[in-house]
Amino acid sequence: MARFGVSYFGIRDPRHASADLDEIAEAGFHAVTHTFSEHDLRYHEADVARLVEETRKRGLEA
Repeated sequence: MARFGVSYFGIRDPRHASADLDEIAEAGFHAVTHTFSEHDLRYHEADVARLVEETRKRGLEA
């Protein structure tokens, strides 16, 4: 069976990302590739972790 993913970048607002992740899951994708900069990892580590957690909660690979 084919598996499909989508890349997701530039959004760190949890409310916006939550709605996007719902749409991604409902569209039938299996995985999300999140892109992060060094700045994100240094100054927004908690947001990055939350985004990955929210992705996995929807049954998507991150």
